[in-house]
Amino acid sequence: MPPASPAAKALVPPPAGNSAVTYGSVAKAFHWLTALLILTLFPLGLIANDWPHDSSAELATKATLFSIHKTLGVTVFFVALLRILWALTQPKPGALHPDRRLETLL
Repeated sequence: MPPASPAAKALVPPPAGNSAVTYGSVAKAFHWLTALLILTLFPLGLIANDWPHDSSAELATKATLFSIHKTLGVTVFFVALLRILWALTQPKPGALHPDRRLETLL
């Protein structure tokens, strides 16, 4: 059988689990979902905190912003918990540069 073409290789989904050389698609998805949620929470919290509350409409908007902020915060907690549980069940890929001890430690 001839080797697969680059176009055919592009159609093959990445493995879900980690391998000895790379993180799997689930670990990558958890990583980027966590980052996206955290990067959303910081400005949302600042905006909600600075939102005026002089009228009842402004107060309602401020309460809604804080409600969304808290809901996303709880979501981050559970995503992080699932991420940790997933990491405990997967092999950790080797270091890119094992001779660079400080880089490997970080």
